[in-house]
Amino acid sequence: MGLPGGPDLSLRRLLEHYILLPAPKVTKLVGEFLYGQFKTIFEEALLLAAALDELSQTHLDGKDLLFVDTHSELVRHISQLRATAQLYAPLAAWLKVKPMEVHDFPPGHARVGAKAVEMADFSKAAALTVSGDGRQFKGALHQFCPEPAGSS
Repeated sequence: MGLPGGPDLSLRRLLEHYILLPAPKVTKLVGEFLYGQFKTIFEEALLLAAALDELSQTHLDGKDLLFVDTHSELVRHISQLRATAQLYAPLAAWLKVKPMEVHDFPPGHARVGAKAVEMADFSKAAALTVSGDGRQFKGALHQFCPEPAGSS
């Protein structure tokens, strides 16, 4: 135990000033963080569903890309996310942030197209890794990421 006003007192002041925030401020910071994380998850789920629809339209003439049970699970999870997003509206008002949009990404949206291309590229890469001797895979990898493919 240190002397009054000694190192222990300085440490206490430091902790109180920099680490121990008032409860309302901590609550608000945690709320903003959780709200942002949920918003990201929600948007990614909607984006994934829209990209899967775009891939189905583009490559399978509108036939569903997913198996029926997988598609049902995706629809169920998005429905649950929508219900949760509606519950977050009062939190958004309290945090003074923009409420979450609960609508799908429209066909042709730039983010949908980018996600669809990313998913198609992953699919092509996976197919190339299991076929042939790997030259096609290395060539495709070099097309998208010149450094890693060129370094081997």
